[in-house]
Amino acid sequence: MLANFVQETANNPGAATTINLAGPATGRRGFVAVFGSGAAVDYVIDDGTQYEYGIGVVSAGSPNTLQRTTVIENSAGTTARLNFTGAVRVYGALSMTRVAHVMVEAPRVVAGVAQADFLLPGTFRAFKLRLINVTSDAPRSMHIRFSTDGGSSFVTGTSYTYAGGIAQATASTFTGDPGAGLGLGKFSNCVSGGGAAALNAEVDIDPGTASRAANWRATFTGVDAITLYNGFYGGWCTAGAVTNAVRILTGSAGAPAGTFTGSLELMGLR
Repeated sequence: MLANFVQETANNPGAATTINLAGPATGRRGFVAVFGSGAAVDYVIDDGTQYEYGIGVVSAGSPNTLQRTTVIENSAGTTARLNFTGAVRVYGALSMTRVAHVMVEAPRVVAGVAQADFLLPGTFRAFKLRLINVTSDAPRSMHIRFSTDGGSSFVTGTSYTYAGGIAQATASTFTGDPGAGLGLGKFSNCVSGGGAAALNAEVDIDPGTASRAANWRATFTGVDAITLYNGFYGGWCTAGAVTNAVRILTGSAGAPAGTFTGSLELMGLR
């Protein structure tokens, strides 16, 4: 459990499993008062030099206590309860190891660009790329390319395989439906031209390894000139190595073409 401004002090907790809480700091709130006795909480103990993060149980009493049930990490690089002496702060906080997708790059707003490149840091095992209100200069397909050298070059040729499904509100034709093997991976076929409506998509990306192809799966909603589409595209890229960057671009007739406008954000999963 988490809540804002929960922080107490403790004196000489040592490495004890159960420590006494000395009450909230000025302007802060106590664990039991916020969560109730018996609640499981995310906690940090910090003396300004070393820290311990874990999951514990708080109990009402005289004084209230915190049981250091599970240590997830500490400044010593172990999962042991550290030996704290003197006064310490005990507060509610969430370790990044307990967060699912975290922001890798803040939302990037682009206008009239042919492509947008994103690094895939090796500290993450998977990624989610969000496209928000993306439009293009004409009805286009949206594509992804992978890089194994940090974006200096991108995999082309017959390395991409993909398949998708589109549900459409009315019968329509639209431009841009490249086949596999053209050096592009498709993740939508419904970017609107003229800015009347927009594509919104979430693209899950696995960077792969030398023995496992990088892959992506996109779910999307969007509109071409007259028709609403909902669907998905997924596929893989046999890059022969872990990939560490992706390029997003529009295409037509099986090749990169056109420009797009909108907001893009990249999140990572540790």
